[in-house]
Amino acid sequence: MTDPEILALQNCTECLKDIDDEAKIRVLQYLINRFKLTTTPQPSLLHNSSQERKVVNHQVLDAVASEVTTAHIPHPSTNGHFPSLKDIVIKDLPKSEIEWLLVYSFYSSGFGEKQFPREEIVGLYEQTKRYTSNNRGNLNYNINSAIKKDWIKSINENEFIILEGGLTYVYEILSGKSITKPRKIAKKKKIEAE
Repeated sequence: MTDPEILALQNCTECLKDIDDEAKIRVLQYLINRFKLTTTPQPSLLHNSSQERKVVNHQVLDAVASEVTTAHIPHPSTNGHFPSLKDIVIKDLPKSEIEWLLVYSFYSSGFGEKQFPREEIVGLYEQTKRYTSNNRGNLNYNINSAIKKDWIKSINENEFIILEGGLTYVYEILSGKSITKPRKIAKKKKIEAE
């Protein structure tokens, strides 16, 4: 009788071999989230059908698991409850546009549970009535800034995942502890006609 783990590895390998790397990552990320796995696999000893000990190489799984987020664990201060977007807008919790982008990414990702498309971020901008021409024009810049800060990671041209650094900082924002100084908007002086 074949060991179930070896059979699962064989089946997964067969199914994944003909798809591109980005699709492999999406499939493996789905499986990690689906089974709520929180640690990367460690090399283990398995018995094959002839009862010989065989070391299974988990390097590929380790590399992929490090690239995708693991199951989301709520911050202790939130108890898994997060404010509504309406409350976040009223309280003006994010202090910069990149922080707003992180909050929208967090909510788009199901609180860190899944990957999300760019369109969901745009949808949340629109839902909160913050999708101004300025925000629309700077969206790509802010997404790239969030990637540079290791808050989010692109899976492909249009889809992203939120990273552990993003989760950590979004908890700070939602608890009112943003360290970003609010940007002061310069008021235009009126020129009086004489």
